[in-house]
Amino acid sequence: MTFAPRITQPMSVPWVGARRGDPVRILVTLERRVSLVVEDDEEPVVDPNARVFQMELIAMLTIEERDGAVLEQRRVRAQATDLARFAGTVFEQIELACQLCPGITVAVTRDERGIWHPVRAMLSTLRVDGAAVDVAEVVERPPLTREDLELTRRSRKKPAYAAGTAPPPLHK
Repeated sequence: MTFAPRITQPMSVPWVGARRGDPVRILVTLERRVSLVVEDDEEPVVDPNARVFQMELIAMLTIEERDGAVLEQRRVRAQATDLARFAGTVFEQIELACQLCPGITVAVTRDERGIWHPVRAMLSTLRVDGAAVDVAEVVERPPLTREDLELTRRSRKKPAYAAGTAPPPLHK
Protein backbone atom coordinates (compact mmCIF):
# COMPACT_ATOMS: atom_id res chain seq x y z
CA MET A 1 0.00 0.00 0.00
CA THR A 2 1.46 3.35 -0.97
CA PHE A 3 0.06 6.75 -0.26
CA ALA A 4 0.62 9.99 -2.06
CA PRO A 5 1.99 13.05 -0.31
CA ARG A 6 -0.70 14.49 1.91
CA ILE A 7 -1.11 18.06 3.03
CA THR A 8 -3.29 19.46 5.78
CA GLN A 9 -5.37 21.53 3.33
CA PRO A 10 -6.34 20.95 -0.31
CA MET A 11 -3.86 22.23 -2.89
CA SER A 12 -6.43 24.66 -4.27
CA VAL A 13 -6.72 26.50 -0.94
CA PRO A 14 -4.30 29.45 -0.93
CA TRP A 15 -2.18 30.30 2.06
CA VAL A 16 -4.83 32.24 4.01
CA GLY A 17 -2.41 33.22 6.78
CA ALA A 18 -0.09 34.82 4.26
CA ARG A 19 -2.73 37.43 3.48
CA ARG A 20 -3.09 38.39 7.15
CA GLY A 21 -0.26 40.19 8.84
CA ASP A 22 3.19 40.85 7.43
CA PRO A 23 4.77 37.58 6.27
CA VAL A 24 8.55 37.72 6.02
CA ARG A 25 9.75 34.12 5.85
CA ILE A 26 8.63 30.59 5.06
CA LEU A 27 10.46 28.03 7.17
CA VAL A 28 10.62 24.50 5.74
CA THR A 29 11.51 21.79 8.25
CA LEU A 30 12.31 18.43 6.64
CA GLU A 31 12.16 15.38 8.92
CA ARG A 32 12.17 11.62 8.68
CA ARG A 33 10.12 9.33 10.92
CA VAL A 34 10.70 5.59 11.09
CA SER A 35 7.97 3.12 12.05
CA LEU A 36 8.21 -0.54 12.86
CA VAL A 37 5.56 -2.29 10.78
CA VAL A 38 4.31 -5.54 12.25
CA GLU A 39 2.34 -6.60 9.17
CA ASP A 40 1.94 -4.93 5.82
CA ASP A 41 -0.98 -5.30 3.42
CA GLU A 42 1.30 -6.17 0.51
CA GLU A 43 3.88 -8.34 2.24
CA PRO A 44 2.72 -10.15 5.37
CA VAL A 45 5.49 -10.74 7.86
CA VAL A 46 5.66 -14.48 8.49
CA ASP A 47 7.94 -14.32 11.51
CA PRO A 48 6.23 -12.38 14.34
CA ASN A 49 9.67 -11.36 15.64
CA ALA A 50 10.75 -9.93 12.28
CA ARG A 51 11.67 -6.26 12.14
CA VAL A 52 10.32 -4.37 9.14
CA PHE A 53 10.96 -0.63 9.15
CA GLN A 54 9.21 1.98 7.05
CA MET A 55 10.41 5.56 6.65
CA GLU A 56 8.03 8.48 6.34
CA LEU A 57 9.11 11.91 5.07
CA ILE A 58 7.58 14.97 6.71
CA ALA A 59 7.85 18.62 5.70
CA MET A 60 6.47 21.29 8.02
CA LEU A 61 5.97 24.57 6.15
CA THR A 62 5.54 27.61 8.40
CA ILE A 63 4.88 31.20 7.33
CA GLU A 64 6.24 33.61 9.95
CA GLU A 65 5.86 37.34 10.62
CA ARG A 66 8.73 39.73 11.35
CA ASP A 67 8.40 39.16 15.09
CA GLY A 68 8.55 35.37 14.62
CA ALA A 69 4.83 34.79 15.14
CA VAL A 70 3.38 31.92 13.11
CA LEU A 71 0.78 32.98 10.55
CA GLU A 72 0.08 29.56 9.06
CA GLN A 73 1.47 26.03 8.95
CA ARG A 74 1.07 23.13 6.58
CA ARG A 75 2.41 19.61 6.77
CA VAL A 76 3.29 17.36 3.83
CA ARG A 77 3.80 13.64 4.51
CA ALA A 78 4.79 10.73 2.27
CA GLN A 79 6.59 7.42 2.34
CA ALA A 80 10.25 7.43 1.35
CA THR A 81 9.34 5.56 -1.85
CA ASP A 82 7.32 8.62 -2.97
CA LEU A 83 10.26 11.03 -2.66
CA ALA A 84 9.83 12.63 -6.10
CA ARG A 85 6.13 13.36 -5.55
CA PHE A 86 6.90 14.53 -2.01
CA ALA A 87 9.51 16.98 -3.34
CA GLY A 88 7.07 18.21 -6.00
CA THR A 89 4.31 18.82 -3.45
CA VAL A 90 6.66 20.70 -1.10
CA PHE A 91 7.95 22.78 -4.02
CA GLU A 92 4.41 23.68 -5.17
CA GLN A 93 3.43 24.84 -1.68
CA ILE A 94 6.56 27.00 -1.35
CA GLU A 95 6.04 28.44 -4.83
CA LEU A 96 2.41 29.29 -4.02
CA ALA A 97 3.46 31.08 -0.82
CA CYS A 98 6.16 33.02 -2.69
CA GLN A 99 3.65 34.13 -5.33
CA LEU A 100 1.18 35.35 -2.69
CA CYS A 101 3.87 37.15 -0.67
CA PRO A 102 6.44 38.87 -2.89
CA GLY A 103 9.75 39.33 -1.10
CA ILE A 104 9.27 36.44 1.31
CA THR A 105 12.46 34.52 2.09
CA VAL A 106 12.78 30.74 2.19
CA ALA A 107 14.67 28.96 4.97
CA VAL A 108 15.23 25.21 5.11
CA THR A 109 16.24 23.05 8.03
CA ARG A 110 17.08 19.39 7.48
CA ASP A 111 19.53 16.69 8.45
CA GLU A 112 22.72 16.16 6.48
CA ARG A 113 21.66 12.99 4.67
CA GLY A 114 21.53 13.01 0.87
CA ILE A 115 17.90 11.86 0.77
CA TRP A 116 16.80 15.51 0.57
CA HIS A 117 18.66 16.18 -2.70
CA PRO A 118 15.48 16.22 -4.87
CA VAL A 119 13.91 18.87 -2.61
CA ARG A 120 17.09 20.96 -2.61
CA ALA A 121 17.40 20.65 -6.40
CA MET A 122 13.84 21.90 -6.90
CA LEU A 123 14.36 24.79 -4.48
CA SER A 124 17.38 25.91 -6.48
CA THR A 125 15.09 26.37 -9.51
CA LEU A 126 12.42 28.35 -7.60
CA ARG A 127 11.31 31.38 -9.64
CA VAL A 128 8.51 33.87 -9.10
CA ASP A 129 7.61 36.29 -11.91
CA GLY A 130 10.78 35.30 -13.74
CA ALA A 131 13.09 36.18 -10.85
CA ALA A 132 14.96 33.55 -8.86
CA VAL A 133 13.99 33.23 -5.19
CA ASP A 134 16.98 32.78 -2.92
CA VAL A 135 16.92 30.23 -0.15
CA ALA A 136 17.99 32.59 2.64
CA GLU A 137 19.52 30.00 4.93
CA VAL A 138 20.03 26.29 5.12
CA VAL A 139 20.39 25.12 8.70
CA GLU A 140 21.64 21.56 8.77
CA ARG A 141 21.29 19.19 11.70
CA PRO A 142 23.62 16.22 12.12
CA PRO A 143 22.44 12.91 10.62
CA LEU A 144 19.85 10.97 12.56
CA THR A 145 21.18 8.58 15.16
CA ARG A 146 19.47 5.56 16.64
CA GLU A 147 18.35 7.69 19.61
CA ASP A 148 16.67 10.22 17.31
CA LEU A 149 14.40 7.69 15.63
CA GLU A 150 10.82 7.65 16.79
CA LEU A 151 9.83 4.01 16.60
CA THR A 152 6.19 3.03 16.66
CA ARG A 153 4.63 -0.37 16.16
CA ARG A 154 1.67 -0.56 13.86
CA SER A 155 -0.33 -3.18 12.08
CA ARG A 156 -2.22 -2.15 8.97
CA LYS A 157 -3.46 -5.65 8.23
CA LYS A 158 -6.22 -5.75 10.83
CA PRO A 159 -7.78 -2.32 11.45
CA ALA A 160 -9.87 -3.69 14.34
CA TYR A 161 -6.85 -3.40 16.64
CA ALA A 162 -6.17 -0.11 18.37
CA ALA A 163 -3.47 2.09 16.90
CA GLY A 164 -0.02 1.21 18.14
CA THR A 165 -0.89 -2.35 19.16
CA ALA A 166 -0.40 -5.64 17.44
CA PRO A 167 -2.15 -8.98 17.81
CA PRO A 168 -0.50 -11.44 20.19
CA PRO A 169 1.81 -13.90 18.43
CA LEU A 170 0.42 -17.36 17.78
CA HIS A 171 2.43 -20.13 19.42
CA LYS A 172 2.02 -23.72 18.28
